[in-house]
Amino acid sequence: MKRFSGLALVLCLLADPGVVVAQGFGQPLTPAVVTLNKARVRTLLKMIPELAKETTQYQGQFLSGMAGPGGGDSVPTISEKDMEKVQKIYAKYGFTMEEFLGEISVLVATYFALDEKAFQKMLPSEDKPEIKSILSDPKVPEDKKAALRAQIKSTRQKQGKLREYLLTQTNDANIAILKPLLSEIRKVFKQVEKIQSASKDIKKTPSKKK
Repeated sequence: MKRFSGLALVLCLLADPGVVVAQGFGQPLTPAVVTLNKARVRTLLKMIPELAKETTQYQGQFLSGMAGPGGGDSVPTISEKDMEKVQKIYAKYGFTMEEFLGEISVLVATYFALDEKAFQKMLPSEDKPEIKSILSDPKVPEDKKAALRAQIKSTRQKQGKLREYLLTQTNDANIAILKPLLSEIRKVFKQVEKIQSASKDIKKTPSKKK
């Protein structure tokens, strides 16, 4: 498995953490485990919805590109204007992209290692709307659809090992910090789901002719 580029990891974590975990399973998502602190975690939780709003239009494209071998290298072209917006969010909260990636990937890994219900929900499934959309898209080649189905099946079969793997992507200090914050993290991920859902609804609504 190849490591994700900066923008790819941001898009994937916001679009569907299950895909990034499945693609990265077997090697670190980041070069080294970062030890978080409570203040930085709360800052990350404020950033996530803002980043979701600015990247939601690219997340569907990214998940489609992830279907199949080599998909991790398929990153949608983000406009210079939108990239500037993303960079401003990092700067606003005192992060570089590299710092954000290191800390958000550890936060996600720790969260799913701690919360069994959230872990089960994030596992990729053909019933998930975003994956169902890819599998029903006539523009996606059949070999990529078959590869995505195989990846989903493999991930679900190895979920016990996957949970163990998540624990290797964090440490005891991070677990101690995040345990009391699980309810806050759940709320943020639900907020992201609503942002994505609202964006999809807007796209489905036909524009009225003037």
